[in-house]
Amino acid sequence: MDSIITLLIGWILGIASAVMIERIGTAVKTKRTSDVVQTELEELRLQLVLHVFKIKSRLGTLSREDVDAMKVIADNYQGARRNDQFEKFCTSLNEMVDAKFDAIRNMGFMPGRGIGLKTLGTPAIDNSIEVVGGFPKPYRAAVLEIKQILGRFNQEVEVSMQLHQMTFDTSIVDENRQALIGNIETSWTTLTVQAEEAIALINKTDEYRASTLKSFLF
Repeated sequence: MDSIITLLIGWILGIASAVMIERIGTAVKTKRTSDVVQTELEELRLQLVLHVFKIKSRLGTLSREDVDAMKVIADNYQGARRNDQFEKFCTSLNEMVDAKFDAIRNMGFMPGRGIGLKTLGTPAIDNSIEVVGGFPKPYRAAVLEIKQILGRFNQEVEVSMQLHQMTFDTSIVDENRQALIGNIETSWTTLTVQAEEAIALINKTDEYRASTLKSFLF
């Protein structure tokens, strides 16, 4: 009888140990994946901020509040893109006096000159989507919503680039050209709205990850 009990206890402990080891392994994998995801989101946030800066500068809609928000993100960024060019960008934000600010606001659309729009991706998230599915609900929902917004953003970038390419067509009469420029500026406005939505969600992931992921893992 004692031997049977001993065997049962050993069997139960063996199962419990296996479950515990699996749970710890899953927790470690989730934690590591969340580190990679958050780093990618921080890179994405910076790229979106730069897009908003360029677009609003051309549209003449850049505000002091926009610049202040960009300064916070730029100053806190410590990623791979923090090079000499990036430092100059941060300096330009910090030293933006009224005259320079007004000049930027009045740049407007410049025929024949693009603003360097490009589609953006999240390869680390795409390659870890199954693990992301195991994140705590608020964090997971925010990451997936960011991906959806980014998809719409990239589609709009393609539209904007196509419209801009049409401005090189010399056969377009002035009236149609003005309408084309209006469509480009509308597309730019849509891009800023989408970018700012994504930036706001990325800001929330900092909070979600700090509060919910810690309790989920530990």
